[in-house]
Amino acid sequence: MKVKFLAALLLLCGWCHAAVAQDATQYIDIKINQLQLTVELADTPKKRSKGLMDRKTAEPGMLFVYRRPQETAFWMANTLIPLDLAYINEEGVIVSIIQMQALDETTHPSPGEVIGALEMELGWYAKHQIKVGDKVEFDLSDK
Repeated sequence: MKVKFLAALLLLCGWCHAAVAQDATQYIDIKINQLQLTVELADTPKKRSKGLMDRKTAEPGMLFVYRRPQETAFWMANTLIPLDLAYINEEGVIVSIIQMQALDETTHPSPGEVIGALEMELGWYAKHQIKVGDKVEFDLSDK
């Protein structure tokens, strides 16, 4: 009986550790044109649904990644700061950049299927002269 209980407890601890590790904050290095930066990675449904909600800053930015190309949409419910959002297609090309206002629940759909979206503080893309057609490079092989 003790062995079964101990085995069940160890299995539960392993499952809890895996769940916590999956929710841990991860970062990823990206490159846009000649600009290299590190941003937070949102690569699970839970991380993507939470995004930058309830935060007071967008730093360092957040890359939302989908394993398969898909249509998606973003909104700003519970997001306290205005953001720029760039949708990224399967080739890594920025296909749309939109500005989103804090706490606005208007949905902002992707212009077709995308594999990702990059949220940055409002005005970031203009400040860095990044535009539709520019390429975002990143590697998920070690994530």
